[in-house]
Amino acid sequence: MNKEELSIVFVYPNIYTQFSQHEGLQTLSAVLKKTGYKNIHLVHINPKYGVPADNAKIIEEAKKYKPKIFAFTSTTYEYKFCNKLAEEMKKQFPDALFIMGGIRTTIKNDDLNESNFDAFCIGEGEETFLEFVEKVRNNKNWENIDGLVVKRYGKLYKNKIRPFIIDLDSIPMQDWDIIDVNKLLDARKGWLSLLFSRGCPYSCTFCINNALRKVKGFKNYCRTASVNTAITELKYLADKFKGKIKVFNLDDDLLTSYKNWILEFSERYKKEIFDVYGIEWKIESRVDSLDEEMIKKMKESGCREIQFGVETGNQALRDTLNKNVKTEQIENVFKLCSEAGIKTMAFMIIGVPGETKETVKDTLDLLIRIKANLIRPSFLLPIYGTQIYEEVIRKNMMKVNVVDDIVYGEPVVKLPTLDEKLLSNYVVLFPWHMNARLGLSDYKEALEKFNNLSYADLKKMFSEILKMDENLDKKTKPTHYRYFLKNLYYVERI
Repeated sequence: MNKEELSIVFVYPNIYTQFSQHEGLQTLSAVLKKTGYKNIHLVHINPKYGVPADNAKIIEEAKKYKPKIFAFTSTTYEYKFCNKLAEEMKKQFPDALFIMGGIRTTIKNDDLNESNFDAFCIGEGEETFLEFVEKVRNNKNWENIDGLVVKRYGKLYKNKIRPFIIDLDSIPMQDWDIIDVNKLLDARKGWLSLLFSRGCPYSCTFCINNALRKVKGFKNYCRTASVNTAITELKYLADKFKGKIKVFNLDDDLLTSYKNWILEFSERYKKEIFDVYGIEWKIESRVDSLDEEMIKKMKESGCREIQFGVETGNQALRDTLNKNVKTEQIENVFKLCSEAGIKTMAFMIIGVPGETKETVKDTLDLLIRIKANLIRPSFLLPIYGTQIYEEVIRKNMMKVNVVDDIVYGEPVVKLPTLDEKLLSNYVVLFPWHMNARLGLSDYKEALEKFNNLSYADLKKMFSEILKMDENLDKKTKPTHYRYFLKNLYYVERI
């Protein structure tokens, strides 16, 4: 079979998060196209902008391409959906091979035998998937490919993981033709996400990087592409989608841990992109990986927003998460960003083991002091393989099986120190709790109307909550907090 004849369909279950592209699939597609494969397609599953999450409609879409290989990606949240979908698809495509990659397969590949997939890809997939495709095309055995766990001929083959790709510049630019970028930009108001690094050097107990390091090893875990590679891709996109891109969203774990990279990038971005196209950029960071020089250069180059994992306002709780940042560091960096004119966002976890009414007050007070422009409060969701997952399992604190059940956005950890209804109240009505802490009596009274309700009840009443929030917002003078774009999960400072 020649390369043009071999049809490959990537399956992206974009169903529990906002409409987005998938950097991993785009990169795999680019690697294949660079070596001559052209018959590559994407089934982008999304309830609003893509193929609906309906097995019959997904199968109908896939039939257009007559694929030999289905390549899925999945996190823990989508795995159950994908596994059931693969079962149904195999009935319609009995001669096709089904392979899955992503974080889920890397940290939990022992369930391949009970799955509907022929193979799981573990670790980085660029070299592994290309070798798999080549051997399938040439009708050669592929059971012993490094980077694959394989179920074949009634046997399970557990092959070793491949070494990291050290030179990220050797990987081709993402395939921006396999997705509908114009639709993506319209849906996300001109924001486009990219990655230019891999790995994170820190060991927070709630983060999946710890689990990935256990599988992959720490050596060479953290890498970046060169600044030149980054700027080249950004300029390509700025030209290709001229006038449509408003913000480049650098979605890396922690690019700011590379100070010289950030300084060089800021200088070039200003000259070659911001001054030419007017496109701003956003980045994620830790407060201990930034200083005044970096913040100043970033602002000058068009950086509009930095997002930080603050997690909690209580120092003792933050220490249990192995976050290793002090409250004073948080206050200082948010102050520097404010003075520079860079917007800030704080990610907060409500409900870590040990959380109490008093620690929640510490969180509210810290957020008031640092004046974050946006806040993302969320329940603790222990990810399989992380240290905190092991802790809550050991202490019998988990309400549901987060490996197999869809629990995205819900409280799943039982806290002996905080009633679940109050925990749900804190998260769902977070902006009102902020305002009550500011001493705004109208919000204190509004909170009393929703006392002693479950998360499910609060969510059912969210339309009513939003309407009340809108009315309260109209008659409240700054400074106060409200739901951002009428979204349950985001809070903005006015």
